[in-house]
Amino acid sequence: MNKFLFGSKATTLERLYARLNLGKLCPQLIVEKRIWDESASSIVDRIRKSFFGEHLAIRSSAFGEDSEKESFAGAYTSILNVEPDPDRIETGINTVFKSYESTDQRHQVLVQPMVKGVAISGVVLTRDLDTGSPYYVINYEAGSGRTDIVTSGKDSKTMLLHRARPYRLKS
Repeated sequence: MNKFLFGSKATTLERLYARLNLGKLCPQLIVEKRIWDESASSIVDRIRKSFFGEHLAIRSSAFGEDSEKESFAGAYTSILNVEPDPDRIETGINTVFKSYESTDQRHQVLVQPMVKGVAISGVVLTRDLDTGSPYYVINYEAGSGRTDIVTSGKDSKTMLLHRARPYRLKS
């Protein structure tokens, strides 16, 4: 009953939001392919109203991109720092959907405000992907202010922390 269920990236973040005690997630809007195809302009209006005047991150959230067993982090296009202009938003969302190379109507795009003042960004996994060992695997980058270093495959740092000993993290 307490088992966490993974979905798309967007759905997983939505589910995670309800479970967080100390962390903070960005506000988000989920754009579903089937609805986008029917009413793109009204979705663009909703995005502009929700994130009034803010630059946006238009992120991939393909069906099957992330799951309990595997991750395709960085496999699809995400577009950062999108100006809050209707044409740029529409072009960005279309570009992300096209990167999936599939017309599956379950695909999604995740829209969030662009994060500012980033000190450290990264990805946390709850198991080592190669061995399945019970470690928190923390891939991170500090100092550039960018949020796409880790998922783009560029140089980042990795820290392993055994899940039974999270108190060992001193940094």
